[in-house]
Amino acid sequence: MVSDYEIIYLPEVDSTNNYLKTFSEARKINIPILLIAGNQTKGRGQQKNKWESEAKKNLLLSLLIKEEIPVDKAFYLSKVTALAISKLLENEAGVKTKIKWTNDIYVQNKKIAGVLIENTMKGNKIVQSIIGVGINLNQTRFSEQLPNPVSLKQITKKNYDIEDFAIKFFREFYKLFVQFQKKNLRQIDDNYNCLLYKKGEWINILEKCKRRQVKILMVDDQGYLIVENTMKEKEKFTYGDIKFDFNQL
Repeated sequence: MVSDYEIIYLPEVDSTNNYLKTFSEARKINIPILLIAGNQTKGRGQQKNKWESEAKKNLLLSLLIKEEIPVDKAFYLSKVTALAISKLLENEAGVKTKIKWTNDIYVQNKKIAGVLIENTMKGNKIVQSIIGVGINLNQTRFSEQLPNPVSLKQITKKNYDIEDFAIKFFREFYKLFVQFQKKNLRQIDDNYNCLLYKKGEWINILEKCKRRQVKILMVDDQGYLIVENTMKEKEKFTYGDIKFDFNQL
């Protein structure tokens, strides 16, 4: 477990990931940096999606780490982060979660958390990672444009301390990251797939504007989603190849 790290709290920032990227370019970083924001004016999700959050209601953080990771093991950062969030929500609120590939966290059919990871490469290794995490904690009203949000307060009727949650996430993340460093990859893979959203179920996907059915089987060590089609053939997809048809989920 990392004992030396720096915490930064900002009342408002455009994007926690953007801030840490600029921060890392301006100074030498030797320890993990945990940035917590009260509000984001330009929060981002995956594929340039916007992350919306009411000010001072939710956990908005980014974690900057300087760790060398082989490029072919990059997806383990997603697995470790998603598992850390799932473990945190179970420990703190008794909430059972699922991981929707690649790393959205769901409670039943509603999204409670999301992750955006941005890596800096050098040769065939990742040398710096900025891991952005958003968890809906205390917000109770959401934009109608969001398809399926939910917060911890809506589920448990309790309020949660944002900074305390951030520090506990950091601890859970590093417990799992140590497993990765020790090459306990099978355990991480098994735990991730155990929580995989809709695993073993037939769902509708959109691929190149065509809708078809597949059964979700697993996510492999490279981050590919492995499915079975109606011809009982296995296929694999990388992020962005397909979209889930939420009307059918």
